[in-house]
Amino acid sequence: MKPTIQSVSFGAISIDDKTYSYDVVILSDGKVLRRNKKASRKKFGTGHHLARAELRRYFRCDPPTLLIVGTGHANMLRFSNGSIRFLMKHRIKARFYPTPEAVRQFNEAPEQTVALIHVTC
Repeated sequence: MKPTIQSVSFGAISIDDKTYSYDVVILSDGKVLRRNKKASRKKFGTGHHLARAELRRYFRCDPPTLLIVGTGHANMLRFSNGSIRFLMKHRIKARFYPTPEAVRQFNEAPEQTVALIHVTC
């Protein structure tokens, strides 16, 4: 069952009555994971760019048809060219929004939608 995002503020997101103080990935089976930024930090020196290796970690076995991305409150999260190629290769439609709008879009999206939400800048 797809979780409901109840609220988001700078540095926190509440999903199904639980508050997370870090970036999250919501998978199509409803699991909420802490975003693992290691691959992105290693490649780019920051968690504000998303590396292809990070996407592969989440979607290797079960790529979604729709990914909603919350790019932060100041729209700072960027996708690398490799990440964009990964999405295209696996036919994953991605929609990028500032985080507050991404939350609204995710809550209104079909059941199998996946989200990656950056909770700070």
